[in-house]
Amino acid sequence: MHTPSLRRRVVLSGVAVTALALLVASTAVYLVLQRALDGQLDDILDDRAELVARVAADQPDLTELARELSARGLRVTLTGPDGDIHATAPEVPRVGTNLPRPTGDEPTSLHTRTIGLPGGVTAEVGVSRDGVDLALRRLLAVELATAGLALALVAGLLARTTHTALHPLDTLVDTANSIADGDHTRRLDPDRTDTELGSAAAAFDRMLDQLEHAITTATDAQHTTRRFLDAAAHQLRTPITGAATAIQTHRHLHPDPPDPPLLDIADRETVRAGHLVNQLLRVARLDHGIDLHPTAIDLHQLIRDEADRATRRAPHLHLTLPDPTPLPAHADADATAEILANLLDNATRYATRRIDITTTTTTHHTAVHIADDGPGIPPDQHETIFERFTTLDDRSDTGLGLAIARELARAQHGELTYNGTFNLTLPTGPEQPTP
Repeated sequence: MHTPSLRRRVVLSGVAVTALALLVASTAVYLVLQRALDGQLDDILDDRAELVARVAADQPDLTELARELSARGLRVTLTGPDGDIHATAPEVPRVGTNLPRPTGDEPTSLHTRTIGLPGGVTAEVGVSRDGVDLALRRLLAVELATAGLALALVAGLLARTTHTALHPLDTLVDTANSIADGDHTRRLDPDRTDTELGSAAAAFDRMLDQLEHAITTATDAQHTTRRFLDAAAHQLRTPITGAATAIQTHRHLHPDPPDPPLLDIADRETVRAGHLVNQLLRVARLDHGIDLHPTAIDLHQLIRDEADRATRRAPHLHLTLPDPTPLPAHADADATAEILANLLDNATRYATRRIDITTTTTTHHTAVHIADDGPGIPPDQHETIFERFTTLDDRSDTGLGLAIARELARAQHGELTYNGTFNLTLPTGPEQPTP
């Protein structure tokens, strides 16, 4: 499902935007307050510098001046022409503001200004920044706490809102999964179709109706085609069998026909047509579903029987067989024999000198591998050869044999593949999964 991920992205995006807005606003408030408080300190310094200048005009003695300034609560460092330094240390500032004051007598940070006095004296006037710094720290703490609470509230509201807004998508996903699992009757049936999600749900239902209609039509057409194929094959079998019988009877009654090659061609084509009809009938029965009877069989005996038949058909080929040890398999004996006969028939058609049959076994599966020294099949055709009516050259038959063989293998919970070698895999026990 993609909706939880979408919810997270919506919530995270909303929280990120809110955090950015709070950061900008908090920074602006902090900077404005800092500038205002620094402006107050500058005003205080102006007042104190003016007061120091007035007091210094009436008191030329530096020691007395320092004492008087200290009594007035002014923090000043006086430097005489000869370098003597006289610093004041007032207990508490007398000229100040309503800013909060930290505990302790001595300030940790000063805001200073240097002015010149008569007689070559300089005065460094200072004012404590502790109150300003404390106010800014308190503001920062309040902003952080407020921002954290605001982000938590925004995240909660966005999560609830997105859950409500995206709930129809969950319904859509559940409906789609149910349809994929086979329940084609499920529909969204939205209460309102005048919203974006409602119109999307209505369109989804219409699409499902059209797809169901198309599937039904295709299925009916497929069943009709299968019935036609089955009926046509049955109808063709009788005249083809009659034609083959007539040819054989003619050969018996006329051992020396006037045109033997023509009769041979007719005989060969009749046999080929009969083989095609039989395979068409087999395909039709596979499509309708075949009734297999898997039992515990010895696969080695089936391999030997089909290898003997292949040797009689192609005595010029050398067949190598696996060791004569029992090969357990849980399969239908007739269907498995048909698969092996098909594979060996294909091998005898293309092999030049030899066919090699080997086997492998695992805990759950037994595999038969059939290879020949023929030209092989191009890699891009390894799957194509199992499609119906696929022929790669003039030596191929109807193009149905390998397709039938694979379907028979899969009907027994097995598999048939080709990778330079034909590999038939069958389970060793009931209902073993395909490897």
